Amino acid sequence: MAKVPALTDGSVAVAESGAICAYVAEVNPEAGLAPPVGDPARARYLRWLFFSPGCVEQAFLVKSFNVPVRPESAGFGDFDRVFDVLEAAVATGPWLLGERFSAADVMVGLDLHFGIDIFQLVPSRPALRAYVDRCLVRPALQRAKAIEAAGV
Repeated sequence: MAKVPALTDGSVAVAESGAICAYVAEVNPEAGLAPPVGDPARARYLRWLFFSPGCVEQAFLVKSFNVPVRPESAGFGDFDRVFDVLEAAVATGPWLLGERFSAADVMVGLDLHFGIDIFQLVPSRPALRAYVDRCLVRPALQRAKAIEAAGV
């Protein structure tokens, strides 16, 4: 597809943000970024992991280009519903799986950061703001930002 993001890990090449997050979580189980198969929390994890590309990013697209969409026709519903659902999910937090941070939080947290702080498409609601702020101070994200700033 000649696009990013893409990840090369030895002989493995993976594209698409959700697939990359799932791959990294599965090849590094010690990091605890995904509930293992058989864990009851796995279904919730998978829902949120795919909610970003399936709902959040679609809502951004519709809002960005002011495309009229009938909620009953769109797979994601409508813009407001997407963020109402997310607000309810993170309000009890701190993470989408409760006390457990996962790769789904990487996807949703960064999408919300872009939607609220960068693209300014999503009004900053208190629960969403607090969730994004928790995501942004994660040590791994801070390390990644330092690597990016260094041009490595």
